[in-house]
Amino acid sequence: MTAIFTIFSAMLWLCHSVYVLAETSLIATAANFLPTMQQLVDDFEAQTPHKINLSVASSGKLYGQITNGAPFDAFFSADQNMPKRLIAENLAMRASRFTYASGRLVIYTNLAELMPLSPDILSFTKLKVGQIAIANPQLAPYGIAAIEALKNLNLAADFEGRLIYAENVAQAYQFAATGNAHYAIVSLSQMAGLEPQNYLPLLAELHKPILQDAVLLNHGKNNAATLEFLAYIKGQKAKDIITGFGYK
Repeated sequence: MTAIFTIFSAMLWLCHSVYVLAETSLIATAANFLPTMQQLVDDFEAQTPHKINLSVASSGKLYGQITNGAPFDAFFSADQNMPKRLIAENLAMRASRFTYASGRLVIYTNLAELMPLSPDILSFTKLKVGQIAIANPQLAPYGIAAIEALKNLNLAADFEGRLIYAENVAQAYQFAATGNAHYAIVSLSQMAGLEPQNYLPLLAELHKPILQDAVLLNHGKNNAATLEFLAYIKGQKAKDIITGFGYK
């Protein structure tokens, strides 16, 4: 009887210990990375007692929320500049910044009459009519890259007045997916599960590299879930998931 009681007590202690050690982290995530992040979170939560909650928006909007006191524990930006600024403003831990992904642009359509997209579309003869959705370059690094690509293709003037500015790349994708725009210039990572005829990757030389940095925010510096998740992101399993979505 004593042995049974001892075993039962040990089990209760173990359950209590796991409960005490389990923490919840709130992570700000750039919209382009959401599909990838969801898979990363699922994998991480399957291995640990921790819970990861996500807040998703354009990098610029998330940066504004952080500077206004939003209780995020970590920030996965779509660029390097905003994490650097948060460190300079003493809102993030200086030694914590690292590059977790390098993104690519694609041009995407969901209109059957415009498919398949093939390299000859880069003459953009089919794009002389219609609208193209991009993320707002004032808020989203992918919008900045899209504008740069159009300029390097000598097409910026052709699209003047025909660009639809979305709050982020997720919304830009939705505009094209629902037919409210003929095309969208978005992230390759958003093309998971789509047929190749729906999209065409743009040459990386058309824009500056889209290097995406993560940073530990002051609010999360003592949060075990946040610290373990950032360590997990640097591991090989996470890297394989990230590259599987088209990132470098």
